[in-house]
Amino acid sequence: MRNLTAIAVLVAGLVLARHNGVVLVAALVIAWFVARPGRAGRAVAGRGMRRVAVRTHGGHGTKTAARHEAGHRRMAKANGWRVVSAEIFPDGSGVTWMDIPKDAPVDQLVAVDVAGGIAAGTWAGCSSDMAHLRKDLGRLPGGFIFDGPERDAAKRSGYALARKHVGSGWLSDNAAVRKDADELLKKGRING
Repeated sequence: MRNLTAIAVLVAGLVLARHNGVVLVAALVIAWFVARPGRAGRAVAGRGMRRVAVRTHGGHGTKTAARHEAGHRRMAKANGWRVVSAEIFPDGSGVTWMDIPKDAPVDQLVAVDVAGGIAAGTWAGCSSDMAHLRKDLGRLPGGFIFDGPERDAAKRSGYALARKHVGSGWLSDNAAVRKDADELLKKGRING
């Protein structure tokens, strides 16, 4: 459909361009914008999905970053979402790429947002996660000062879901999170 629209714009531009070269250039530019493929991430993620990077800022060591990214990875998998990769870096930062359904329930989004901090047992370096949390909770009705009952319920449900699937830090951890964290420490990256 996109290509047909581009061809129609191009033909219209050619017909009108007999007297004006500017119209031809404008038609070519419009046709290119209409026909060009979307961003690679959008095509790879699939229809109804969005590719999201959940990042951890550095400064707290690679062990903590590994547990943090493993928490995000395990929670996304528990939600049934496709995890593209999880990666840690020597400065203690990390990133987990995943494909999230556009209509995902807010409590599942909250669970993924907070799973890294819960799995690592610390909220150091989680400012990006908290920004995701605020954005995801913003989908629900609520005020500027108080969250309101819908946001509070989604937040409580998300935290409970994350604790169930990734444990509660170093003292009450999850074997799958520990396994992923060990693999991240060895390899630096897990695909899938």
